[in-house]
Amino acid sequence: MEYNINNIPSKSVKMLINLANRTNNHAYFTDVLQSTSINQFTTRLVKLTANVDCSRYEPGSDAEEGKRKVKGDMFELFTVLFLNAFGGDRTLFIHNVKWASRDQIGYDFLSENKDGDPCVIQSKFIANATIPFERDGRLETFFATLPEGVTVKKNRPSRVLFTTANITGGFYKSLERQDKGFKIIDRKLIKDFTDKNVGFWNYCNEIGRAYFKKSK
Repeated sequence: MEYNINNIPSKSVKMLINLANRTNNHAYFTDVLQSTSINQFTTRLVKLTANVDCSRYEPGSDAEEGKRKVKGDMFELFTVLFLNAFGGDRTLFIHNVKWASRDQIGYDFLSENKDGDPCVIQSKFIANATIPFERDGRLETFFATLPEGVTVKKNRPSRVLFTTANITGGFYKSLERQDKGFKIIDRKLIKDFTDKNVGFWNYCNEIGRAYFKKSK
């Protein structure tokens, strides 16, 4: 199966490529995208930021801030790859995914649901899946406002949280059950779609080799 690649280039991806080139650590980046499970992807991404100097990733950022940004940007790339592959599934109905501007507050992507109505996506990388993901301020801006044109309809997502956390209950699961246009794609659901899906992981591998190849 062929997946969309037109929406992959972005400022975030360019910054990741620049970091790989500047530190000559391309192998760590390709290794992340050569994963064959979401657990392995998460482990390798943490390993990347432990071994690559992420300081000055953004102007004025220190090493710790750089690590956080790199993990977030790599997981955003994975978010795009996942939705390119599975967004058309009848349980998701998420299409036409586009990166929001890097300084956008509250969400990382704009997309459309089955009816063609706007849908916003927040991508959250959580390394430790055992830590409870509760209402602690991390998503307050996500729920503060919706962009113009976003409507809330039953069984049609207008907000999507895409995360490596395991969200088994609490405020966000309750909100999703109320069907207020809110959809959670957490680690368990990512596993359901990607576990032993060789075609998808080959797609990730191809993107990794294409974007993070070492310059001659």
